[in-house]
Amino acid sequence: MKAHKNQPASAIGANARSVIIVAILAVTVLIIVWIYRPRATEPLGVVHCPDGTTHPVIDATQFATQYWGYSFKLEGSLSNKGKAAAALEPRQMQQLSEALQQGNEFRKWLVNSYNACAVRQTKYEEYGASFQGMDNAARNIQQMIDQGVKTPAERASLAALVNTYLQLARGLQPATSRSNP
Repeated sequence: MKAHKNQPASAIGANARSVIIVAILAVTVLIIVWIYRPRATEPLGVVHCPDGTTHPVIDATQFATQYWGYSFKLEGSLSNKGKAAAALEPRQMQQLSEALQQGNEFRKWLVNSYNACAVRQTKYEEYGASFQGMDNAARNIQQMIDQGVKTPAERASLAALVNTYLQLARGLQPATSRSNP
């Protein structure tokens, strides 16, 4: 475009102005999101229990990420039923699915009970170790399902992993029926 005699030539075109404005807005939004993002290092608070002990409040999401990540993935695989149905017997799938659901409910109960001082630190750590074992077993089960179970030896190994997972899950169950573990 030619500039008219009375109008100065624009140094920046209309498209370039639009791009600059959008870029400035995007950077502003990113800065605002970064400022208000949740920080994993910030404690949620401290619980003061009636017995005089204190401990940090446990975030259920953090607990799930730390101790239950592979179990969530395995749960998704079982609901998909493609590879899982080929690798697991129907009875194993049913038992594993039930154990995953019970473990998930127990996880919620554990975090809430610990935050309410109904579960002591030592018991919480024991349960945490059980959840870690369950998550490790879930990871190994998921790997075998993803790779495919082709031989009787692989099928036996998968069955042993499923039994390990089920035994660890059963170890959690008696505590849900007691009022103060």
